[in-house]
Amino acid sequence: MNNMKISVFTLLLGVFLVTGTQVQAMPRMWRSICGKVDRIYPEEKTAILITEDKKKKVMLITWNKRTRAYRNGAPVDKVEFKEGEQLCLHYRAPLFGKRWATKVFLGGPKSPEKTAKSE
Repeated sequence: MNNMKISVFTLLLGVFLVTGTQVQAMPRMWRSICGKVDRIYPEEKTAILITEDKKKKVMLITWNKRTRAYRNGAPVDKVEFKEGEQLCLHYRAPLFGKRWATKVFLGGPKSPEKTAKSE
């Protein structure tokens, strides 16, 4: 009887794992960063951002159709910026895959927290 319970449990677990919904590994909270755009690859919707912190880190970001863009606090239709432009962004960093921007703040204040509160 005990072997039967283990077999049924194993079978149910296998069915659950095979038919389960897809889960993406995303952190619960967004992260924010400010910096200067170093290079843009528009065909791949990817940019290289140099951060303003003490270590001057280089960060690769990407954006998609769900990314919202703001210029001087007002929403804009497209994510468009130039090399050398200052920007702040909120992004998600999944465990697997590229970081992608959820909000891009172009121009205006350097702190995304101040801009996010004014929305």
